[in-house]
Amino acid sequence: MRKSWFAELVSVASVVCLNAGCGTLPDGDEPRTSEPVTTSRQPLVHGWSKRYGDTSFQYASKIAVDGSDNIIITACSDGAMDFGGGPLVPTGSECMIAKLDDSGGYLWSHIMPAMVVRDVATDSAGNVNVIGSAYDPTFTLADIFIKQFDASGNLVWSTGFTSNQYAEGTAIAVDSSDNVIIAGNYWGTLTFGSDTGTSSSNEVFLAKLDSSGSPIFGRFFGTPSAVHDGGAYALAVDGNDNIIISGWYAGKMDFGGGPTAATTFPALYNGYVASFDSSGTYLWESEFGNSGTVLATDVATDSLGNVVVVGSFDGDIDIGGSTLTSAGNSDIFVAQLDDSGTHLWNHTFGDTNSDAASSVSINGSGDVFVAGDIVGAVDFGGGTLTSAGNNDAFVAQFDDSGTHIWSERYGDTDVQGVSSLKIDSNGNAVVAGLFFGSVNFGGTTLIDAGSGDVFLAQLTP
Repeated sequence: MRKSWFAELVSVASVVCLNAGCGTLPDGDEPRTSEPVTTSRQPLVHGWSKRYGDTSFQYASKIAVDGSDNIIITACSDGAMDFGGGPLVPTGSECMIAKLDDSGGYLWSHIMPAMVVRDVATDSAGNVNVIGSAYDPTFTLADIFIKQFDASGNLVWSTGFTSNQYAEGTAIAVDSSDNVIIAGNYWGTLTFGSDTGTSSSNEVFLAKLDSSGSPIFGRFFGTPSAVHDGGAYALAVDGNDNIIISGWYAGKMDFGGGPTAATTFPALYNGYVASFDSSGTYLWESEFGNSGTVLATDVATDSLGNVVVVGSFDGDIDIGGSTLTSAGNSDIFVAQLDDSGTHLWNHTFGDTNSDAASSVSINGSGDVFVAGDIVGAVDFGGGTLTSAGNNDAFVAQFDDSGTHIWSERYGDTDVQGVSSLKIDSNGNAVVAGLFFGSVNFGGTTLIDAGSGDVFLAQLTP
């Protein structure tokens, strides 16, 4: 099975040096001046869009939106990038973080030396929490890092966790007490406070840190008696501070409710969603897959505690409704479960090509927004969208019952895709990703400067 083009590029960029480059000019549109409409049931339209990059390769990782609707974007590059405060010039291939206001105006930015940034989340005070990994020069060893910056971009604290083999931090979220929740994968021995996990295979970890970065607990998931492999892609925290993680596994995994159904190791992968209370105690899980590979790439919760998970799959998948079969190399799935893990609804989308969902976010009305990339012709419920050539970016909106509201694709004959999507307090959708060639979100066409640039766009109701 083919992962989404974006996942492939990020995997490569995480472990190899990128081509050298220099100089960068942001490009795009100023915010529109008309007042947005008040309903969320109309198609979103272009608010503003920007390009960041030079002639080398850049990619956007994840974004977050804080309580004031400021936007935090993380990206990685081997060349200079300018988010509005002057060029950030990395030493080799490095990642960066920038904070912009809700109109895309520059606030602050930093280089993150020798670290691959994987996710970002903000707390109630506007602090910015970043997670990723620091690798050795051969990329055979890795450690977890977490950094917190205040709302003005000053470093508040930094901490790390080391395995004697390999550990990657891949997801981060914040609960109602501003505790920091992290997830990822490891092998070897990994310790969070008084909790230690040991594994000879790649396993999933979940940990909670307090608002100062000190460990509260660590949880470790695998099946010691079975050959297995697994990872966490994303996590979310609901209104009761329950923690939900999503990802993939091969072989068997045990999240606390007993070993999962076995897959053929290492050929087949199942997707999973698992829920834990605020103390890390197991609540429920749902795993899905059968004859192919399933990647549960992102997860979100609504105000009722319902869980929406998205990703890609080939072969058969049963999320709790009926067995669904992909039409081609990989299809998109979107599923909603209630706060007990019971299936509510699901959809699959795709044709004979490869399509993938990379991100999901939910607005205050419970509408579900999904983004990723498509190849060929895909109908999300509002008519067929056909990519212009290779992969095109897409955004689709559904109501809380899964009924299509609107959907759109963005791109030219080259490659484009969304890596991260967030909904702000005004119902705007903020999307970030990577593009080659050109992409137009309804304003001025953004044109790649060379070997792949970052886009950031706001779509408004």
